[in-house]
Amino acid sequence: MNKLRLLGILLLGLSLSMATSCKKDDDTNDDNGDGGNSPGAKTCLLKKSTYDDGTYETYDFDSHDRIVKLTEFDNSGSKDTELKFLYDNNGLFMEFNIIDAGDSAMKVQMFYHTGSSKPDSAKVFMNGGNALAHVSTINYTFSGDQLVKTETKADPFNTGTKTIVSKNEYTYSGKNVTRVTQYILNASTGNMDLSATIEYTYDDKINPYKGIGVDYFMGEVQFLSENNYLKMTYMDAQGTVNQKESYNYTYEYNANSYPVKITEKDFANTKSNTTVMEYNCK
Repeated sequence: MNKLRLLGILLLGLSLSMATSCKKDDDTNDDNGDGGNSPGAKTCLLKKSTYDDGTYETYDFDSHDRIVKLTEFDNSGSKDTELKFLYDNNGLFMEFNIIDAGDSAMKVQMFYHTGSSKPDSAKVFMNGGNALAHVSTINYTFSGDQLVKTETKADPFNTGTKTIVSKNEYTYSGKNVTRVTQYILNASTGNMDLSATIEYTYDDKINPYKGIGVDYFMGEVQFLSENNYLKMTYMDAQGTVNQKESYNYTYEYNANSYPVKITEKDFANTKSNTTVMEYNCK
């Protein structure tokens, strides 16, 4: 992952799976240009993230503090891509859509056991040029409230039958994911082979992506963990650290313990990215 942008997080979660109180009115929110760093404010919702290439994202939330729309803009301020999130009358996250150039590029539908607030499965639809088509199904396994496994079924060889093509297993320390073990289908043997292991360490501050309505979406760590990760170490199947795909993160925080500036550098010191985050606080 090269940038801590929400759109990138969502699409990364998809690629890994494939291979992985009421909000007050706006006039009561903090909007002083200080990243939500106002005395007395307690809860903050993302308003805007700006990246060092000049691109940025804006976020819209409903009255229950659930994200309903993310809009990505290019460095000239023109709208690029729009992501929409839909919920049912019980507040369950039901559908995610990516709208690109006015057309639906991707859709994910969530399914739940009766009476449960944790997803049982998700169907992924992609637009191959003419219309959305069902390309994969993600199954979720929980231990208590923690997601411990995702399995993705697809039909990569066009046999007419979907089979498990990837699997992620999650290990926790407290309320944070500390390890994700990834497996992919070996087409020659039919076995699920170890692909990679990713390990995480964390700060003790508030993760702004947690609790915004999509906690278990795509099994992405950024939505599962309570805090912000300081280090992400990516190791291949042999346990060798990939220096260019492993990152250190440094943060600046507002008075409410939310990150307002994130600097991301790979272990090889070949890439460095900065994200500035603004909030509406109440």
